[in-house]
Amino acid sequence: MTFSSAQQQRLLAALRHLAQENTRDFEGVMWLEFGDDWLAVVRGLVKRGIILFGGWGTGEASLTSKGLAFLATLTRHREVRASPGSLAVSL
Repeated sequence: MTFSSAQQQRLLAALRHLAQENTRDFEGVMWLEFGDDWLAVVRGLVKRGIILFGGWGTGEASLTSKGLAFLATLTRHREVRASPGSLAVSL
């Protein structure tokens, strides 16, 4: 799956919520950005080992160590803007 620049920013915001242990806002940002596909994106993040997710509304979600590295990559991409457009992420 490839994320547009806007989607990258929203994914970054969502993952930051998880880094702060704020599952509710993580779910809200994901739903608002990805609509009905948000759970498919979450499943992709789980499959790649970026997050742990216990299910919608359970409050059971967290970033893994790989997720923290991914968050750092997204943050650097945003700050440097080395390659405009989209960031390809296999989900």
